[in-house]
Amino acid sequence: MTRPIAVILLAGVSSLLGGEAHRRTEKGNTLYLKGENDPALSEYQKVQGVLPEAPQIHYDIGNVLYRQENWAGAAEAYERALGSAAPDLSAKAAYNLGNALFHDEKYDEAVKAYTRALKGAPQDADAKHNLEMALRALEQQKQQQKQQQQQQQKKPEQRKDDQKPKPSGEGDDDKKPDDKGPKPDKKDQPKQHEPKPGEMTREEAQKLLDRLADQEKQNVKHDKARQAKDGGAPEKDW
Repeated sequence: MTRPIAVILLAGVSSLLGGEAHRRTEKGNTLYLKGENDPALSEYQKVQGVLPEAPQIHYDIGNVLYRQENWAGAAEAYERALGSAAPDLSAKAAYNLGNALFHDEKYDEAVKAYTRALKGAPQDADAKHNLEMALRALEQQKQQQKQQQQQQQKKPEQRKDDQKPKPSGEGDDDKKPDDKGPKPDKKDQPKQHEPKPGEMTREEAQKLLDRLADQEKQNVKHDKARQAKDGGAPEKDW
């Protein structure tokens, strides 16, 4: 990819939670920003135990799982966040959902997620860029699947041919329907050529060449005899 796909970190959502949930969410955010993913995930999961339906917590858990390259887990968390998220959080969760699906090579679903993100935030340039990349990746994926299907359709025919091995050099054009055994190699038995109307056969062509060779010998003898008659030194004719 020509450009990194970033996860949007939700800042300040912990203020929407109260008491112990608020403190643990703040601690989880601090750990997340330090890159301490496992401890951050632990804090978020504790909050989730208290507020299982809070979309902000699902979103934060998705961010940690995304950073850990757990694409399927991150996508599930973002989906849960989208279930009851406010419009602003919904757009961000949809964007991150698209990123997780993109990495998991689920391009069709990623396209839908980015489209959903743009409905909530039409001016989001990153969402537009990622949507274009997902559409291109989806088209390439479909072409690859089509090629694989074509190759699979050809395999049974290839296996059928392999069940009847042929000697080296033989082709289907040389095999007759009633031929039950392999033919001799073409080098031992050249394929006969059927002449077209008005075309010489191989035997006729060879006879013509022989006649031309005899004629050439006769011409040479006549030339030598003429030279001897004219007083030139005769050459020996072996």
